[in-house]
Amino acid sequence: MVAQLWHIGRLTHPLNNDGKEPIGPSPIAAEGGRIQTSEGLKTYVKPRALTPQEILEHIDMYEQAAVNAKKAGFDGVEVHGAFGYLPNQFLHEVSNQRTDEWGGSIENRSRFILEVIKRCIKVYGAPFVGVKLSPSNTYNSMKEDNNVELYNYLVKRINNELPDLGYLHLMEPSELDTKHGANPILSKTLRPLWKGSLIANNGYDYNKAVEAIENNDADAVSFGRLFLANPDLPERLARGGPFNEIKYQFAYSGGSQGYTDYPFLDKQ
Repeated sequence: MVAQLWHIGRLTHPLNNDGKEPIGPSPIAAEGGRIQTSEGLKTYVKPRALTPQEILEHIDMYEQAAVNAKKAGFDGVEVHGAFGYLPNQFLHEVSNQRTDEWGGSIENRSRFILEVIKRCIKVYGAPFVGVKLSPSNTYNSMKEDNNVELYNYLVKRINNELPDLGYLHLMEPSELDTKHGANPILSKTLRPLWKGSLIANNGYDYNKAVEAIENNDADAVSFGRLFLANPDLPERLARGGPFNEIKYQFAYSGGSQGYTDYPFLDKQ
C-alpha cells in the first residue's frame, strides 16, 4: 500500500487555511475554478510567492511526510506531481514565472519535483517511491504550451538520474484537456524515454487496459472513477462486468452517498 503525498499550493483559500493566504511559486491565481469553503464556493485568490528558504522548507516537509508514512506502515509513497498541485505549479510556466534557480528554464522548473522525489527516496529507497505526472493537464488552469519539451526533459532526467524509481504514473489526456487546447501527450509516447515500470491512467476500461499492456505501452493500468463505483473491481474485471455507474452528482458532496454505498456483486 502506497501513500500519495500531496501539497495543493495555490489551490486553497484563506477560509480553509486558518486565514493565511495560499502559497505558490509565483503570485498567480488559478483561473476559472472555485473551492468549497465555510462560506460557500469561492474563487481562488492570488497566492504569495514562496521565498527560496521556504521552498527548501517545503522540500523538507515532503521528506517528513515520507517519514510519517513509513511510521504509519505504508510500503511506499507516490509524489503527486499532477493536476495543478504544488510540484506541477513549479513545472509549468503558467504558474511559475520566477527568475531564480527555481524558475525560468525547464531545468530550473523541474528542480522542485526532482528534489522532492530524491528526499522521498532518502527515506524509502528508490524502488518504493513513485511519481504521478499529468503531461497534458489543463485542469486548475495549468495548460502548458511547451509541455512536450518539458515532459520529455523531465522523464529523461528521471530515467537517467533515478533509474531504480519504483514507477512512473502517467495520466492520459482527457476530453476536457483536448477541449481546452492541450497538446496531447499519450503515455506510450513517453514510454521509450523511461526504462522502468510505467502505470497509465485515465479513460481505460478492461479491454483498453489489456491492449495497452499487451502492446507494451504500459506495465500496468490504474483505475480511479471505475474503482470508486465498484469496490470489488478486480472481481468484476475478471468476470467481464457488470459495472456500477459512478454517481457524479455526489462527487465532493462531503457525505457517504456516492462513495461507500456502491453495491458489491454478491449483493446485486
